[in-house]
Parts: sequence; structure tokens; C-alpha cells
Amino acid sequence: MLTPRDALDELLYPLKDPAMLLALLFFSVLFSLAIFSGPFGLWLMTAIVPGFFQYLLVVMQARADNKEAPAVDVELFSLAQRLWSLFPMVLVTLAGLTVYYLASTGRETWAVLALGLTFMLLPLSLAVLTITHSAIECLRPSRLWLVARNWGHHYLMVIAVSVTGGGLVYLTLHYDLFVIVTILFTLYAFLLIASVGGHALAIQEAEIEISIPDPVLPGPLEVEKKENQVRTHVLTHAYGMVSRGNRAGGVRHILDDIHDSPDQLESFRWFFTQMLNWKSPDAALPIGQQLISLLLVRQLDQEAIKTIVRCRHVDSAFNLLEADRIPAQRLGRHIHDPELKDWLVSSTASK
Repeated sequence: MLTPRDALDELLYPLKDPAMLLALLFFSVLFSLAIFSGPFGLWLMTAIVPGFFQYLLVVMQARADNKEAPAVDVELFSLAQRLWSLFPMVLVTLAGLTVYYLASTGRETWAVLALGLTFMLLPLSLAVLTITHSAIECLRPSRLWLVARNWGHHYLMVIAVSVTGGGLVYLTLHYDLFVIVTILFTLYAFLLIASVGGHALAIQEAEIEISIPDPVLPGPLEVEKKENQVRTHVLTHAYGMVSRGNRAGGVRHILDDIHDSPDQLESFRWFFTQMLNWKSPDAALPIGQQLISLLLVRQLDQEAIKTIVRCRHVDSAFNLLEADRIPAQRLGRHIHDPELKDWLVSSTASK
């Protein structure tokens, strides 16, 4: 059974969690700088606002998993990361414009009601978004109702805490307090929504009961970006080894990563292309040999020929792997350059 003490604990939770408290102060300072920085502030705001709304979903997910909220991470400020998580920013902007219009036209009662409705529905929308990662799903009334029904009487606590946060925002605006105070209370209200919503998810396990089918997987662009970040780290490490004279170790480091990759062919292509841009691209030749071998196995003869040409451009004495000399003989029917054909004949005939 819910008690007033439970609601009070939730109201104070962001102050008791060190990471959330630091995040509150951090974003408050950034928003204040943006507001008082003129044209530079507009550029700063384009990075801060998406980062803050992404952090709200991180907080809700952490509380839903019964974990402490993580500290603010630099990846939160990347517009390319998790674009679905930026959708609450659109909802809040539309709601804010509506409240501002009603208040500026003298309809303060309607403005207060609109603000209260926003703070009642926003936790539900954030919860659906946390579960599904779908901007469309978080707008469907049926999905919002499913979450509210699963929360049951806990939704009363969510409403009480969220509307209290909205009341704090209204009071700071109504009494025209210092800008930094208004920012602090506004950000605190949003953190309250994410925090209490995540707590309700954890209690009722709504992510299990909600019955939303087919969770949205990371998109291909997001997966590719993550893979390239890992590959770039491996490539940088290997370059350091090669530049210190340990060419064999650098090549082995790259091959180990390729062999662990679920798509070895694509990994070979990526590393080979990147290594050709090195100041001394000869380290790419062992990777090129392995790439050609895989292309021959997969019957990608035209790409194998192009890779051979690129390798010979680095070193005219380039040779195929011993095991590839007989399979490579079939490439001759695709080659019209006499010099390259002569090289292929001599290379595949050598013992």
C-alpha cells in the first residue's frame, strides 16, 4: 500500500542519487550558459537539449532495472545516437508552446490544466518509449493506457509526483524568479518524471505485461557506427604497433579482430581500405592477401582482381598466398591487361 512517505521519497530521490544530482547541476549550468551566451548559446542549446532528453530515458531505464542512474556520458550529446530517444523533446516543445499561448492570451486556468495534463501523460509516453524504442508507439493512446493499467494504483503516485514537479515549474514562472532558479526547478521536474516512471516500471514489471510485439532493434546505421568505432580503436592500436617496428604484431592484432567478427568479409574490406591510407601502406598487404583468399572462396572474382591491382600498386612484387595460386588461375579469363595477365601467369605458376 502506498503511503505519503513513499511519495516523499520519490520527490526527493533525484537529490539522494549522486549521479542524478550532479546531472541536475551540470545541465543547469549548461542551460544557463546557453541562455546568456547570445548567438553561441543557440549552438550550445542544440547539443544540450537532445543530451538532456536522452539522459531522462537513461534514468528511467536504470530505475526500471533497479540500478543507480549512471553519470552523464559524452555520447548523450551525439545526435546520431538513438534518434528515437529524442522524440520526447518534440512532445515537450509542443506542450510548452501550447501552455505559453494560453498563458499569454490570459487563459491561465487552461494553461495550468494543459501543464498538468502534460505532466500526467509524459511519464506514460516515456515508459512506452523506454520499452519499445519506438516514437510511434509512445503516441498511441492504447499503449499509454496499457502502461497506466499495469501501474495500477502506483500511477497515482506517478501523477502526484509529476504534477508536483509541474506545479514547481509553474510557480517559478508565475513569480518571475531568477532564471537559474527556474532552470533548476524545470530540470528537476523532468528528472522526477523519469525517475518515478522508472520506479513504477520496476514495481509492476510493465515491460513484461505491456504486450507490445516485436521490439525495435537497433537500426543498421547505428549497428554499423558501433562496429566502426570498435574497428577504429583496433586500427589505431595496430598502427601504433606498426609505427614502432612491430609490423607482425600489428597485423596479427587486426586479424584477431577480423576473425572474431560476424562478417569477416566486410571487416577485411574495411581494414584493408583504411590501411592503404597509412603513410606506409605496405602493412596492408598481408590483409590484402587474406582478403583475396576469401574473395576467391566466395567466387567474387572481379573484386579479387581489383584487390590484386591495389596490392600491386603498393608493391609490384606482391604475391598471392601459396594456397590461392591454383584457384586464382581462373581470374585470367576476366583480365585484359597484358601486364597483369603476365603477372598472374607467373604468380600462379611459381612454386
